[in-house]
Amino acid sequence: RNVFRPVSFAIYLLCALQKLYPDRLKFTPGFDRLTGDERIREQILAGEKPEKIIAGWKRELNEFKAKRRRYLLYP
Repeated sequence: RNVFRPVSFAIYLLCALQKLYPDRLKFTPGFDRLTGDERIREQILAGEKPEKIIAGWKRELNEFKAKRRRYLLYP
């Protein structure tokens, strides 16, 4: 649980599928809702490297972690 990053894994998997099957990978409308907006879907379809996609949300993630810290019962 502390090592495996399921969201990062999903990005790597989707990028690999896009590279292998560019004409067959389809996204449902719910994908954008799950990821928050269309940005990740567009990056995958454009062939962006998974490392770059993941790095794109690091700043926002760190800001969220800093804000939530004061609300955690068990740090």
